Amino acid sequence: MRWFRRAAEGGEPESQNLLGLAYREGRWGVDAAAPEAVVWFERAAQQGNNDAILNLAEMYYTGEGIDVDYDKARTLFTQAYDKGVSRAAKYLAWIYYNGQGVTSDCQKAWEYRSRGRSDETKASYTAHCVNDKRGREENRQTLPALVLKNESTFLGGNGGTLKCENHFIVDTNKLAEVANFRVVVTLKNSEGASGQYTMAFSPFGMNTMNESLYGREYSSFRSATLVRQKTKDFCQPGDVTFQIDSATARINGQEKELLATGIIKPYVQHAG
Repeated sequence: MRWFRRAAEGGEPESQNLLGLAYREGRWGVDAAAPEAVVWFERAAQQGNNDAILNLAEMYYTGEGIDVDYDKARTLFTQAYDKGVSRAAKYLAWIYYNGQGVTSDCQKAWEYRSRGRSDETKASYTAHCVNDKRGREENRQTLPALVLKNESTFLGGNGGTLKCENHFIVDTNKLAEVANFRVVVTLKNSEGASGQYTMAFSPFGMNTMNESLYGREYSSFRSATLVRQKTKDFCQPGDVTFQIDSATARINGQEKELLATGIIKPYVQHAG
């Protein structure tokens, strides 16, 4: 890190991008810090570093510790795509499919989608896109119901520097764009320890394609994040409870206080 930082501060773009990754993901002895990651990605991107352009675009698209900004994300993804970065195509396809910061355009979405896939036809894809667009419009005036769950616990992580990571998921029950979902929870264990954590989730609920940005099968109505633990207080599965202290999101373009609207609740395991 010392040498990467020295090179980055000296203006070397590859090192600036690597320093951005360190702060984005909490690697190499530094804690995750999204604003610091943005600073270094921007410095490298201004020098034309393709990896930094894509990394910065992904942060604005997913809202990793910063507010979602689809306009900035689209500009950066387009810049990367025009420079031959094929991975940018899948993001541009989603942006136009979902209508994220733009009017939904199924034809344009297919043009980007077809650059990297060959297992579907234009007719089936565009028909799915049109149906999802119609569903989003029909649900625009009604709020979805959200359920937050502490799904599982991953022991260790990050090269052995973490004791565990709590895997939280949130589910929605209908087509609706949920972005900038931020929730503050208090975790508690049976020995009386407690801790408050703020979680940020990627946008979800916008389509019924049931796949992740990485092509894996994954519920479109779900998003997930990890709470990294440096002590063992909340690492014992079945011994951790949580309460929701506050929750906000931008739903269909409108900022909402979710506890006030009553649309979010913690998952409760029922006997039987």
